[in-house]
Amino acid sequence: MEKAPIALPRIKVQQAAELSGRAAQYIRIAMQRNLIDIGVAMRMPGAKKYYYDIRPQKLAAYLGISVKSMYEKLGVSLEQVEDEETV
Repeated sequence: MEKAPIALPRIKVQQAAELSGRAAQYIRIAMQRNLIDIGVAMRMPGAKKYYYDIRPQKLAAYLGISVKSMYEKLGVSLEQVEDEETV
């Protein structure tokens, strides 16, 4: 029986900035210009603000750490995660 995928907690721009040692504005602009591949920056037609969808797996790969240790640095417990293949 296959395990259901675990829904990982959402990563905010400020959290990504703290983890990477960069300013939040750097993360926003770099995502808008596709300079870093950690997720998607979207703006709906007619809207002024962007929506940032940061993917935990991509952010962890960008940082060169595991998803589990990334969440530990954020103070989030992932006791459900048994190994890296599940996330």
